[in-house]
Amino acid sequence: MFNRSISVILLTVLCAFNLGISSDLTALPAQDMDYTQELKAVFIYNFTKYINWLDSEPSATFDIAVIGESKIIEALRLIAEKRHVDQRDIQIKYFESSDQMNGCQILFIPESKKRQLNRIIDKIRDQNTLVISEIEGALSSGVMINFLLLEKRIKFEINLGAMKKSGFQPSSELLKLAVRIIE
Repeated sequence: MFNRSISVILLTVLCAFNLGISSDLTALPAQDMDYTQELKAVFIYNFTKYINWLDSEPSATFDIAVIGESKIIEALRLIAEKRHVDQRDIQIKYFESSDQMNGCQILFIPESKKRQLNRIIDKIRDQNTLVISEIEGALSSGVMINFLLLEKRIKFEINLGAMKKSGFQPSSELLKLAVRIIE
């Protein structure tokens, strides 16, 4: 069952994406890692509404993958049970290593995969996959969206050059919400 905390998180992020609402709504309770991962999962879902996949081939499902262990997996599964992307069911995939990776629309790389970041990016470089991470400095490796924790708030930065090169067109609303954009 879709629990109350996920409903509150969805509402918070939906409000945060409305440009007329203060970004203070994304404030986090101190030291609540599960809540942080749930909030990141909601951001990931909402990114699908603000990014156009220009070169994507139609598929039956919208696949969001996580490589390596992360508490975000369960939060993404809860969202997938109730939500859709462009009327397609969301499928959550889990890969232990880059050798297992196959097609997905979004790949999330947790902090635990920091050492393998460059190998993972090289493996999917020619795929039409939006790469999202929570690894400090990951934009310089080719990650397209990177989560940051600033002043106890989840924020994100964007590598616009990597997004465009891979066939993604982010909306101006999404770009306005980023704390940093690099070309």
